[in-house]
Amino acid sequence: QNESFWRLEKDSSIFDKNFGFLSEEKTKIFIERAKNWPKLCQSDTIILENSMIQSKDITSLVSTISNDAKRMFKSAEYQANVMNLLHQLAPFIGDYHQAVCHIGSFLSLCLPQEDALKILLRIHDGKYLAGYFANS
Repeated sequence: QNESFWRLEKDSSIFDKNFGFLSEEKTKIFIERAKNWPKLCQSDTIILENSMIQSKDITSLVSTISNDAKRMFKSAEYQANVMNLLHQLAPFIGDYHQAVCHIGSFLSLCLPQEDALKILLRIHDGKYLAGYFANS
C-alpha cells in the first residue's frame, strides 16, 4: 500500500461492511497473511494461457466494470487497479457480476495483480463457484 491509501480510501465502499476486519493498524499483518492465499486455494498452479480465453465478446462489460470500480474506490489509482484486474479476468470467465468487483477489489489491496487474477480464476474454475456470478 502507498502511504496515502487510508487517508484516500478509508470511507470507500469496500470498507462499508468491513467491521474493522481490515484496518490501517492491521494492514501489514493482513498483507503478510494474504501471501499464503494462492497456495491455499492452489491458484499458484495456474499457468495463464491464451487458450484459456473464452470466445465470448466482453466489450459490453467494460462500462459496467468501470462503473463498479468507481463505486468501490474513491481514488483514480485504486479504481484503475481493480478495472485492470477485472478487464484481465473477464475474457477468461466470459462473464462478470458486481460481486466479482468486491472480491477483486479486496484481493487487489493485498496481493500482486497476477496472484489476484489467478485466485479469481480459481474461484470460477468449477470447483468453487463456477456459474455463480453468471449475468444471465
